Amino acid sequence: MPDSASQSSGARPVPSQDSNRKHRNVFYGWWVVLAAAVGMFWGAPSTVFSFSVFLKPLMHDFHAGRGQISLGYTLGAIAGAVSAPTIGWLLDRYGARKVILPVTAMFGFVLLLAKAVSASIWQFYFFYVSLGLLVHGAGPVPYGSVISHWFDRRRGLALGLMMFGIGSGAMVMPSLAQHLITSFGWRNSYAILGSAVFLISIPTIAAFLKEKPQDLALLPDGALPGTSRAPIETSVGGLSAHEVRRSRTFWLMVCIFSGKRKRPGLCTSHGSDAHEPRIVYPDCRFGEFTWAPRCSWVEWQSADGYLPLTTKYVDQHAKLADVEAEGRA
Repeated sequence: MPDSASQSSGARPVPSQDSNRKHRNVFYGWWVVLAAAVGMFWGAPSTVFSFSVFLKPLMHDFHAGRGQISLGYTLGAIAGAVSAPTIGWLLDRYGARKVILPVTAMFGFVLLLAKAVSASIWQFYFFYVSLGLLVHGAGPVPYGSVISHWFDRRRGLALGLMMFGIGSGAMVMPSLAQHLITSFGWRNSYAILGSAVFLISIPTIAAFLKEKPQDLALLPDGALPGTSRAPIETSVGGLSAHEVRRSRTFWLMVCIFSGKRKRPGLCTSHGSDAHEPRIVYPDCRFGEFTWAPRCSWVEWQSADGYLPLTTKYVDQHAKLADVEAEGRA
């Protein structure tokens, strides 16, 4: 009897221990990182980093100069800047997943509408303004919000791998877009990229992107109960707007991110410094299939910097934030 009782009482912990081992071996947060990287791969690179490849066929089709076509890109960038605060408000109110999925679907739908763009350049402007309004809803901010929920100690590595999605997209998209334009024209090329959003990006996001680890009864980093820093941080609470404005760490982050955005903007055109001669001299002697791989190579040089730089930066400032939180506690 004691043997059978001990066997029956000892039979229950075994499955839970096995499931815990599985969660520790392959933490679900890494699947969330993969979904975020896939979503970002088919997001901004489709319209930003490949724009210069579309420039010459757009000039030919609309009988317009470089300045007129580039104005569409500029209007899209302005629309993105205007919509960014609204995207942030929606993230705070409804959560990242409820923003990412519908915005990604609308982004893909707008790309499909490229087939309906006529020879009027104003329709092209409206097309790129629509893309600009949506691009930040499926960009680093909402995906980074999700990743920050899933990772604590390894947040820098997770964000670096997430950003590798947009870096690899910047590497692949110029060559892919050039092949599509040569084979199908620029309208069908945009439509094919939109179809990829519906066939690849949205199913991946819907299947694997979960808002928080608590939705799956998990803790950040796959930690066991009692070892995670999440309960401590929850008890400390967040900072008020007044406290944030007085925080040295916050203003340091603002300066770093502002400098990061301005540095390439001063030196590059339409997403890549490899594209700049094509913008200025669209009739230069580089062949189409020689130019696009060169653009991809330059983007790869920036893509492989996302992982180490993001990991180091986020880890350092996470430590600063922890010090400030402990001081307030």
